[in-house]
Amino acid sequence: MTAAPLISVLLPVYNAEPYVAAAMQSILRQDYGRLEIIAIDDGSTDRSLEILERCRRDDSRVSIISRENRGLVASLNEGLAVARGELVARMDADDFAYPWRLSRQAALFAARPELGFCGALVDTLLHGRVLKGRLDPVFRLSLPELAKFFTIFLHPTVVYNRKVISEADLHYDGAYRHAEDFDLFRRLADRYPATLMPESLLVYRVHPGSVTSLHGKEMRRTHLKIVGENLERLGLAEDSTD
Repeated sequence: MTAAPLISVLLPVYNAEPYVAAAMQSILRQDYGRLEIIAIDDGSTDRSLEILERCRRDDSRVSIISRENRGLVASLNEGLAVARGELVARMDADDFAYPWRLSRQAALFAARPELGFCGALVDTLLHGRVLKGRLDPVFRLSLPELAKFFTIFLHPTVVYNRKVISEADLHYDGAYRHAEDFDLFRRLADRYPATLMPESLLVYRVHPGSVTSLHGKEMRRTHLKIVGENLERLGLAEDSTD
């Protein structure tokens, strides 16, 4: 019988004191036991690191990288460099996963080993209410084409299959700050099969301190930059020299 694959969960953390304990516990209580959590503390100035250290004392599956603030892209690449799993899952410090999240994603890769990566739907926690996620009809279209114009998956739902994706391809590019996921997904979707799981596997928390809330304008600018690059590669960009 083939052993269940090790799943490495990358959890970047920056000043997430109100939320990080719930995020950690939601992973540690998964019904899939063969996992490691790599928490990257990006120079937090609150009690985030203290909470992470308490989790590490209680569970040997937790490891921590802690250093000065370098930003999300650096944190994710550091986590990828030390991850031991053949599957690498993303998780955000302000969300919480349903207990079956990782087992269902592992089952997907067992059934479809050719997949390079996958995402899933989310439920959204907004003003104390959980709103159920729904599959957008746009996903009837080809993911490689959608990936040129949209961030096809919500970042904390993604799992990468390192048995399929080459190490050279699995990295985040600091040139696309606050849209590093859009850039990586467009590159991977061009080379590797991907799929969206049509079920909600975590609860995405909307709050004033989230990256989306704080850096929305920069995210939109970088998003437009990526779309422009893709249009240029397709020969569809307007010639501004006329």
